[in-house]
Amino acid sequence: MARGEPGKVGPRGAGLAIGAIFGALCLASLTLVATCTRSCTSCVPSAIAPVPAASEPFAGAAAAIEELAWRDATRARPGYAMPAVPDAHAARVALEDTLAARGYVQVQVADDARGRSLPFEAAIGALEGACGIVAVLGVGNASLLAVDGPAGAVAASDPSVVAIAACGATSVRATGTGMATIAAWQLPGITPSDVSATGLGAEIVLAHAEAEALWRARGWEPRDEIVQEFHAARSTGFISPPAGVAPTSGCVAWVGVAIGAGRAETMSRGTLLGRDYARDRALFGAVSCAASSGVPATSTSLTDEHADGYVVHWRAWGTSGAGPSRSSVAVAPTAGSLRVVDVRGATTPPPFPAASAP
Repeated sequence: MARGEPGKVGPRGAGLAIGAIFGALCLASLTLVATCTRSCTSCVPSAIAPVPAASEPFAGAAAAIEELAWRDATRARPGYAMPAVPDAHAARVALEDTLAARGYVQVQVADDARGRSLPFEAAIGALEGACGIVAVLGVGNASLLAVDGPAGAVAASDPSVVAIAACGATSVRATGTGMATIAAWQLPGITPSDVSATGLGAEIVLAHAEAEALWRARGWEPRDEIVQEFHAARSTGFISPPAGVAPTSGCVAWVGVAIGAGRAETMSRGTLLGRDYARDRALFGAVSCAASSGVPATSTSLTDEHADGYVVHWRAWGTSGAGPSRSSVAVAPTAGSLRVVDVRGATTPPPFPAASAP
């Protein structure tokens, strides 16, 4: 058949057709990438999806659990994926906002001009006579690996920041690459003698005090009792609040502070309520309900990254009946009065009305 005869496409025409199709596909791909890059809200969820009322153990539980997370892992919250790329500015803003919301007052401001080359050791005197947080903050594209402080080494969950609890003057050793600087925050109302009297470490007491700042604003009241649970080594485990302290009616909220395990995810009736992306520690919420309510306890998964076991320090919370109170007047935390009790001697606070059983 002669060239150009209808019904036939020559080699050159076929090549042009294939090229046109390939070009169209490339253009579509570029458009998709540009759209996602321009607006991450269309590509990555900005928060946990709204929780159906039927999945909440009691009204307000989901929002309270969702706001808990370890202090230096909050940069993960917008996309619920732990950041792998350093971003010194974003990490610093996330930490400052988190600590301010939890009642801390900054007493040593980071000075990038005095940044030090990693690794380094530094003495910090800003918390003399007080308790609070010491943060090692990356400068520019620095990447932190760990900070060794009063309670041992803490691996970086965010490559741009590691924040540890301390009481009194202390020293830290930071490892990583690049430059880093140091800042410190004091938590008014908690003293070194308070922490010493509890028999608990500063990390545990301050984490519970942070949760207290958030949950008291909801009109909730805690018990000043800590129930400890020791868990054997395993890669991932699922835990619920202490069964021996279940209420006789309604539901009780719990704050769990885990040391030695992290990446906490709390579920209720198959629905995700909260996540914490810290690697080897966690601050999370949970709920237990009376058997008569028909509402199951929440389940929290924890990852034991080092496979050497971990401890969860539970504190029970109940309703005060006063309702939410976002007062601008700071209330001194009672976490400094915590005491460890046997599960058989623990008491339950006034319960929340349980949601209807599914």
